[in-house]
Amino acid sequence: MSSTEVRSTPLAALGEATVSVDAFVCKRVPKRVMQRLEVDDRVPATGNGVLLYPHIKRMLDIALAVVALAFLSPLLVMAWFWFSVKNGGRILDRKARAGLHCRPFDEYSFATDQRLLRRLPVLFNILKGDMSFIGPRAACPGEMCVECRSMPVAHKRSAVRPGLICDWWIRRHISLDYVREIVLDVAYVESTSFRKDAGIVLRALPGMITTLFWGDEPVEYPPRVEILNVRIDNLTMQGAVAGVVGLLDGRKPRQVCFVNPHYINEAFRVPAYKRVLDEAELVFADGFGTRIAGKILRRPIRQNLCGTDLFPRLCAALDEGARSIYLLGAAPGAAELVADWIRERYPGVVIKGCHHGFFSVAEEMAVVEEIARSGADILIAAMGVPRQELWLHRHLEQLNVKVAIGFGGLFDYFAGRVPRAPQWVREIGMEWVYRLIQEPRRMWRRYLIGNGLFLGRVLHQRLFPREWTVRPVENRIGE
Repeated sequence: MSSTEVRSTPLAALGEATVSVDAFVCKRVPKRVMQRLEVDDRVPATGNGVLLYPHIKRMLDIALAVVALAFLSPLLVMAWFWFSVKNGGRILDRKARAGLHCRPFDEYSFATDQRLLRRLPVLFNILKGDMSFIGPRAACPGEMCVECRSMPVAHKRSAVRPGLICDWWIRRHISLDYVREIVLDVAYVESTSFRKDAGIVLRALPGMITTLFWGDEPVEYPPRVEILNVRIDNLTMQGAVAGVVGLLDGRKPRQVCFVNPHYINEAFRVPAYKRVLDEAELVFADGFGTRIAGKILRRPIRQNLCGTDLFPRLCAALDEGARSIYLLGAAPGAAELVADWIRERYPGVVIKGCHHGFFSVAEEMAVVEEIARSGADILIAAMGVPRQELWLHRHLEQLNVKVAIGFGGLFDYFAGRVPRAPQWVREIGMEWVYRLIQEPRRMWRRYLIGNGLFLGRVLHQRLFPREWTVRPVENRIGE
C-alpha cells in the first residue's frame, strides 16, 4: 500500500467542514448501514409544527399535575410543616426563570437539599402553566439572549413552555451532550408531537434512575479520576479534541488511549496493557459503564468520549490546520473506505497512507517503516484492544508520528461494514445490547460476563477502598 501523500480537492457541494455526517452516503454502502453521527451545531430549518398538539399537551400537563398533587398531598403537607418548623418559616425557594415567550416566572422548590423532595413544588408551576413536564430547560432571564442574537431562529426555543426533561437533559445525564443545547431545543420545537414527547419520557428513564440514586450532575468535575486504578483524563469532547491537537506541537511522540469496562477488564488480564495506560499521555472515558462506575465510586465522569463520536470531530479540527493522518487497521479495504469518507467530508485532512491490520510478525517492521516514511502527524490504529495499544507503545519511537491513537473497531463503522446503534439506543445506555445482538458469538463473553465482572470490581472498590491503593505512576512517556 503506497504511502504517497494524497490531498483531496474540495467539493463545491460541501459547505463548512462541520456539516452533518448524515448528509454523506458512501456509494459503496447502502444508506441504512451508514452511521448516524451528530457532528455539527447547525440549527434545523424552520417548519410549521403541529398546531393542535400544544393544546392537547397542556391538558395532559394539567391532568397529570392534578393526579400527582392529589397522590402526593399527604407528603406535601408533612413536608410543608416540617420545613416551616425546621427553617424558621422558610418553606419554598424561588428562582427567576424565563417561560413561554420569555415571560418571567418563579420556579418553586422546597428549601432543602433532599433531592427526593426538593423539586416537588414544581408541580404547582406546571399546574399554573409556567412549565410543562416536557420541554426545554427553564433558563434564567436573559440567559439565551446571546444565542438569539447569533442564531435568527433561536428565539423559537421560547415558543413552548420550559419543562423538566428534554433532549438536552437526556444527553447531559448520559454524558452525550456534544451538541449545543439551543440546537436540540429548536429541533424539539420544530418537531413537537405526542410521539416525540413519549419518546423523550422513555429515553429519560435511565437518567431519572441515576439522578434518583446519585443526584444531579456536579457543578465541577475533577480533572482526572481513577476507576479501578486506571487513570482517566476527565475532559469534555471539545477538550479531548483540543488536547489531541495540542499534542501535535510537541517534540516527542505521544500515545492516546480510550478505556471502557471491557478495556479495564483487559488491563487486569494483561499487565503490560495496564502499564501502557499508565504511561499514555491522554486516556479518555468511553462507554456508559464507565460513567456508572464513576457514579458508584463518587468520581463523576464529565462526558462519554466514545471514539466513534470523537473521530469526526477530530477530523474537523485537523481539517482546519491541514494536518495529516495515517490509517492502520481492520480488514483489507476498510481503511481505504475510511480514507474516502475523510476526503469527502474533510478535504483539508491529508491522508498519508492506509494499511490493513492483518499483517504477520514478519511483515511488522515493513509496516512500521512505511508509516515512518509517510511523515504523518497522527497515526489512527484500529486493531482491537489490547493489541493496538501494545503495538503502538512498542513502536512509538520508530513510527515518526507525533500522536498515535488506538480506536478499536472504528474503521468498520465508518467503512459502513457494521451499523451503529440508533441515537435513542445510545441515549438509554444500551449500545452494548445492540452490539451483542449484532454479533452474539463474538460479544457474549465481553458483555454478559465482562460487564458483571467489571461491576463486581467497582462495587468491591466502593466497599473496600483501602484494598485499591493507588500506586504512583512512574516513567510516563515524555516525562
